[in-house]
Amino acid sequence: MKKVYVKRIILAEILAASIFITGCSPRQSTSVDDKKEQKETEAVSTEESSAEENIADESEDNSYDKDYWDAMEKYYAYIGPKQRDSVELDDESASLYDGFLNNTVTATFHSNGDISQYVEFSEFLKDGHSYSLNDIVSKITEEGQYGEGWTYESSTDTYIDCGLDGNIEMIVSLLFDDEFTPSLVIKNIDGKLNICFTGTSWSRCETSVYYTGEVCSFGSGGATYHGGEYGYIDALGKYNFWYSEWDEGYGDRDNDNQLHYFYDVDHTINGADLLDILRINFVSSSDEKNDYYYIHLTDSDYNEIEDDPTNPDNPYDIVRDILINEQGYNVISPEEAEKMITEKRRAIGLTDEIYSYGDELKPEEK
Repeated sequence: MKKVYVKRIILAEILAASIFITGCSPRQSTSVDDKKEQKETEAVSTEESSAEENIADESEDNSYDKDYWDAMEKYYAYIGPKQRDSVELDDESASLYDGFLNNTVTATFHSNGDISQYVEFSEFLKDGHSYSLNDIVSKITEEGQYGEGWTYESSTDTYIDCGLDGNIEMIVSLLFDDEFTPSLVIKNIDGKLNICFTGTSWSRCETSVYYTGEVCSFGSGGATYHGGEYGYIDALGKYNFWYSEWDEGYGDRDNDNQLHYFYDVDHTINGADLLDILRINFVSSSDEKNDYYYIHLTDSDYNEIEDDPTNPDNPYDIVRDILINEQGYNVISPEEAEKMITEKRRAIGLTDEIYSYGDELKPEEK
């Protein structure tokens, strides 16, 4: 399953460091006989060969890592928003977008596309009302709005093609002297600008809009609780909720092959160290009756444990029994979850062709 939230990649700094090889030499002794010296020389030779093999393996891994992340960086640059000189923008849209950036043209706010969290646009912008860029900035920073006293610094503009129909939309990101960055997707519809999507990025959440209009808002609710919302801005400028997914982790990396999961009482689950309970929902609400759950079990090194129905001590069966019979969860398999996610994606108009945009550049994992 293509994990949309993985698209929020934090590219680790890749150091072009040399590998320093410390040569080994036979131990010096004035009291050893020739046979002992020969054994020591053979032992050292074996150690050197082993060290050289390890270095070769490490060098190969490092080369792969650099090539992989270089390729991933190119992939994400391709599927992400683009600079204006990289898109074909019609004259009318270019004029309107420039007007908005220069505060001479307003855009109409649509609250059904607001998924912002750090600051919620729907709290200070009215649905169906029009605002200039300065109006929006003033609403965020005005005294008493949030009481934070934020200072607006600048804005950036990038461009996407929602639905790949050739009509270009503009993303305006607002930069403040704080940790959060609000973003607006603005579309020219019949000669008038519309704010069809608003979202925020901050220390606990990253909201990304990709070139096709695909949206990922992924973050952390705590040390072992992560997830977010996924959606799609279609060619008409409508934001479509796709699904939400949250992953909560349990267990310890202690290699004892005994997972402790507490619900009312402490359950000991043999055969695994770590448990991930993933909750997905295809309705844009917090109603738990619409939640589905599936599970992953791994060892301490995150190697996946096989879900073997022929195993009488299958740890998956034990976890499922707890979730279904004790917690009343609607538990499905990962394969069922993948099928449901794909069906909902296609139902909101995020076709296979649009969804696979740029996949030819995505490197394969080792």
